[in-house]
Amino acid sequence: MRIILERIAVAVSMIWNMYLVIGVVFGASYALQRAAGGQFTSFPASIRILYILTFAILVWQAVVYVRFTRGMSIHPAWSVKVLFYVEAASFFVNAVSRSSLERWNAVPAGIVAYVFYREWQATKA
Repeated sequence: MRIILERIAVAVSMIWNMYLVIGVVFGASYALQRAAGGQFTSFPASIRILYILTFAILVWQAVVYVRFTRGMSIHPAWSVKVLFYVEAASFFVNAVSRSSLERWNAVPAGIVAYVFYREWQATKA
């Protein structure tokens, strides 16, 4: 039961992250106070381009997560470690944001970071 709840929490977290990032890319109003420090009334092109790259990382992250939950090999092997650091950085950046709505994004980032950290540690043994 714990594994099912964990997988649901990770899936919801990853979907939320992708939903938010896509909102920034397309300039959706719901994303304005939840991303990039909540400082924009519309997202500049430079931020949108960065968020396209962020979306690519999130897709990579989802693929790696599915692979390790199914017991498949992960190439390159350092992917889990890198994705842990990416999510840990996301957790920190969101947690210290000026936007109270953006600070809530630390929760899904923390969930995903925890799962990648645990997988990284399990593969070291």
